[in-house]
Amino acid sequence: DTRIDRVAQIRNQVQNFPKVVNFLNGQKACIFGSTWESDEKVIENFIKNTDNKCIIAPHDIQSSRIKSLQTRFPTAKLYSDNLEPSDRIVIINNIGILKSLYQYGKFAYIGGGFESSIHNILEPATFGIPVIFGTKHHKFKEASDLIKRKGGFSIEDAPSFERVVKKINQQPELGKNAGDFIKENEGATEKIMEWMKGN
Repeated sequence: DTRIDRVAQIRNQVQNFPKVVNFLNGQKACIFGSTWESDEKVIENFIKNTDNKCIIAPHDIQSSRIKSLQTRFPTAKLYSDNLEPSDRIVIINNIGILKSLYQYGKFAYIGGGFESSIHNILEPATFGIPVIFGTKHHKFKEASDLIKRKGGFSIEDAPSFERVVKKINQQPELGKNAGDFIKENEGATEKIMEWMKGN
């Protein structure tokens, strides 16, 4: 799968974000990537009650969606604001940086699994963090592969999400499972090019 080579390239050429580093103040973040409202209903209780730093990057960053998130999480700051170490929740209101933000993650929840299908779960996995997603993941072989490897987890609702997070907290090696899956499947582009040369 050449997509694995692409996400490995992101990992190898990762951007750093001093603004995020300052906000995190030495902590790892719970990252919620490409979320829809259906996802936010599932993760809302956890985000409001956890002591962990949280980064929310909605799938749609139109002003109406950002305002909806600010209403749901009234203590959240926007990425475009001045971020302080005392802040706990940040909403990403621009595009293009999420794929690199996973380097700061404790785990990633990837949205879309309560809509038509999940978004990209390979991007967080390449940074060696566990990946959580909703039920609509069957179009993607990497989802079932990560589930088998115990680096990815499908959840049905808020209680099952919180059970998986508890499991991740108790078993930090689960992130390594996700990272190992990526590393073991790198090299598809080179294999295809070699095959084309020989044909």
